[in-house]
Amino acid sequence: MLANGDGTLSRSAVNPNAIAALNCTGTGANAVCYGPNANATGDFTTAIGSDSLANQTGATALGANASADGVGATALGRSALANGIATSAFGLQANASGPGATALGDSANAIGQRATAVGTNARAIGSGAIAVGSVATADGDAAMSLGVGANAQGVGAIAVGWGGQGHRDQCHVSGVRSQCRLRQHHRHWYRCRHHPREPGGTRAGR
Repeated sequence: MLANGDGTLSRSAVNPNAIAALNCTGTGANAVCYGPNANATGDFTTAIGSDSLANQTGATALGANASADGVGATALGRSALANGIATSAFGLQANASGPGATALGDSANAIGQRATAVGTNARAIGSGAIAVGSVATADGDAAMSLGVGANAQGVGAIAVGWGGQGHRDQCHVSGVRSQCRLRQHHRHWYRCRHHPREPGGTRAGR
């Protein structure tokens, strides 16, 4: 019931969802929250969305169940998770964990200091690992994969191209479905680079 300026009364309906959205917690200087059970804890934090969490100075969480836990962490998207100082997770269930890690894309995962994963289901696991492309995987410190389904596993391993497979440390491959693995020759192990065959059966190079 509201009182008008002329003394008359009027009734105003309030949406129950609007009231529930105010059931949030903001703790800290300039902390902002909105959404049922949203929680902004720390100075300059922002949590918007049901059950969202922004924890530590400058953290920002936007989306239902989004969680940004770390100084300057940013999580954008439903169930996005940014865990660590200056981490960034953008997309449905994107996951960035480790100082400076960045995950961009549906279910992208960047785990490790400054790890970067870009693309649907891209995975970068290890310090400085980089995976770019749908279902690309870089598993190892400083590993890098570029291309749909590219897979680099090992410290410093590099796989470039659709379905490229680089397994073992310092293994470098490029080209469609190229592979690199350790092979045994004269009782010694050595690393190899595999390049796809060109038309006519000749190799592109070694």
